[in-house]
Amino acid sequence: MKTKQELKKWLLANCENDFGTLYLGELDFSDFDGDVYIGRMKVKKDLIQGGQTVGGNLVQGCQEVKGDLNQCFNKVDGDLLQSYQEVNGVIEQYAKVKSSSLQPLSSIFED
Repeated sequence: MKTKQELKKWLLANCENDFGTLYLGELDFSDFDGDVYIGRMKVKKDLIQGGQTVGGNLVQGCQEVKGDLNQCFNKVDGDLLQSYQEVNGVIEQYAKVKSSSLQPLSSIFED
C-alpha cells in the first residue's frame, strides 16, 4: 500500500489537467461497502465539491475558509443541519422546506 505522500505524488503526476487543477472528480466508489473519508485536507487555492450522490450521510464540518463557503442546489431527503457557524460576511439561505424549519435569530457568538 502506498503512503499518503506517495499517493499525493502519484495523484499530482497522473491527475492534473491542462489547467493545473488536480482533478479527482467522477471517482465511483458505489461498489465499495465502506465509508469514504476525505477530511483534513489542506488546499492553497480552491477546494471544489459538487455533484456528489451519497447513499448515506454527507458530513461536512470544521471548515476554515479564507474565502467564501458556497453550498447551492442541494437535494436532501433527510435533514439539513447547520449549526455553530461563525461568519464574518453575509449568510444567505433560500430553501424549499417540506416539514419544519427552525432558525433562531440570536447569535451564540456574542461579542
